[in-house]
Amino acid sequence: MSTTLERISPRSEQYEHIIEEIEAIYTEAEFHARWTIVEAHHQVGLIILAQKERERTNLVQRVAVELNRSERTVWYAVKLAETYPDLNELPGGKSVSWSRIIKKHLTDGKELNENDEKSHECVYVEICEICRKSKS
Repeated sequence: MSTTLERISPRSEQYEHIIEEIEAIYTEAEFHARWTIVEAHHQVGLIILAQKERERTNLVQRVAVELNRSERTVWYAVKLAETYPDLNELPGGKSVSWSRIIKKHLTDGKELNENDEKSHECVYVEICEICRKSKS
């Protein structure tokens, strides 16, 4: 292979074509990886939105604790599904990412801090530190 590479001039059309092809592969792979994360958050949001409204806060809190996610992240997932029921309507193109979606489409440009989360009455659950199951 080294003899083939030695014959390809860095300024040749063949070299430029190889570089463009490899760049396209990386671009697509990175997009698909980021898009998979967005789809996962959207699906989580849809599941929570399908529950009765009065049960959502408790569900978000339990999901956050049991799955070791921040409550804020779970609420953003809900807001994503609420704002974009059809994920194909989400703007962003190939540069889409979960953090960009939060900043550009789910907030006023900055992430919420803990005090800004949806107002709710806290429900505390006891969780086993080993298996992460809660007491019923």
